[in-house]
Amino acid sequence: MAPAPSSNDGSIFAEKFELIKSKMGYEFKDYELMKRAVKTRDYCEKNEAFRTSVKDPLAMLGDSIIRTLVIKRLMAEDIKTAGDINDEAMKNTTREAQALRAKRAYLEKIFVWSNNEEKSHSWNNKKALGECLDMLIGAIYLDSNSIDACEKALDQIKFFRV
Repeated sequence: MAPAPSSNDGSIFAEKFELIKSKMGYEFKDYELMKRAVKTRDYCEKNEAFRTSVKDPLAMLGDSIIRTLVIKRLMAEDIKTAGDINDEAMKNTTREAQALRAKRAYLEKIFVWSNNEEKSHSWNNKKALGECLDMLIGAIYLDSNSIDACEKALDQIKFFRV
């Protein structure tokens, strides 16, 4: 486990570490895991040093956690049938829905985008920003080993407020 950055670490990742802490209320213990989570797929593909970064598993894990937390909240609202819960969960956990919530919280600043993504403002692409949020939540889970930490981070950005 890599230590958190020191206060004099002027790297872009130290800035991202601080943004996650201030926006989501979560402080990574494993700095390398945080660095892996904030790099977009395109950034990794275009930067040789990061080509081995594992993106899809983090996104898949984060997506599953978000869906689980949405279902938990829907069940607390006393929605009666599994079909109704599934329909609402699907509506609230699409990459588009996740991206809109991430954009509302200005989370695009947390991620490291490739030059091409910067030029084209890829964070406006709902799939890209939704996947980034999934990766970050997956990384928070791995770092904390706690679904509660993920829920608190999502609460901090008002993710569950529609």
